[in-house]
Amino acid sequence: MTETQVLVINADRPDIDHPLAIGPEPEMFKLAQHNYKSGEWPFPVRLVKPGTKPWDDRSEERRVGKEC
Repeated sequence: MTETQVLVINADRPDIDHPLAIGPEPEMFKLAQHNYKSGEWPFPVRLVKPGTKPWDDRSEERRVGKEC
């Protein structure tokens, strides 16, 4: 089984061309939680698949931050 690669992007300023991190989904989710809780990323982030239009609310994503 291959792991899904995801991009971690700023949810307030979605830009898939300049992700904060790239890697396997489970690792990126843990990294996003840690960096948000520690204050390194003081903004909510989204985990999106490469090629996703980040402004499309119907896209598959995981959000870490204010609403979580």
